[in-house]
Amino acid sequence: MTAPDTPRLQHGQGHRPQNLADWLAGRLLDELALSHDGDGALGPLADIASDYGVSLEVAVEATRILSDAQKVEVRRGRAGGVYASNTGPGRGLHITNAYLSASSVSTDDCREVLDRINTGMIEIARQRRTAEGLDRIRHSFSLMQNAPDGTNLGQAWYGFIRDIADMASNPVMHFLARSMASSILMRRTRSAELPDAAARELLAASSQILKHLDDAKAAPVVAAQSRCQKALENYW
Repeated sequence: MTAPDTPRLQHGQGHRPQNLADWLAGRLLDELALSHDGDGALGPLADIASDYGVSLEVAVEATRILSDAQKVEVRRGRAGGVYASNTGPGRGLHITNAYLSASSVSTDDCREVLDRINTGMIEIARQRRTAEGLDRIRHSFSLMQNAPDGTNLGQAWYGFIRDIADMASNPVMHFLARSMASSILMRRTRSAELPDAAARELLAASSQILKHLDDAKAAPVVAAQSRCQKALENYW
């Protein structure tokens, strides 16, 4: 998942899901959920294709998928491009964030809830694991390992946890996790740059989570998930 105020990740030509349009549609939904833009702008189709390393045809198909589901709309003219619709999960997340802010819910409270939800999703994903799901998660982890710097590693972590959530296949928990994460990000007060020490901790903890999903017995997933949140808390 791409963090706000930072460039989208460039994806290489290595392992990709069989259906690139579905994959891209999921990534664009995550981008909308974490967007600071009130109008939910994703940009022109050509920019989306370039930023995610896919063909224009794939970007068009992903947009069609989201448009059919009433998640986005395509606007023409000088200010044209792909924008979030006023309905669907993106709108729901903005409403949830507004409620949390108006109710003075602290970021610490959001982090505590997010930590527990993510831990639960990891356990469900482990129970429901599939070969295809594990392949996607391993690929996301490899993007973290090969990230050029700490900030890009942190960005890649969002894809890692998203793929775990996809394998867990629990829409309610996933929506709540996205709500907590986007609320935290919207109220971030520090730089989005992730220091090397925090990035190393995030990578090490994520490695434990991956081992847990692969059915290794000695992998304390609760502690590992908490370490991920701790590594990110001062920055994202």
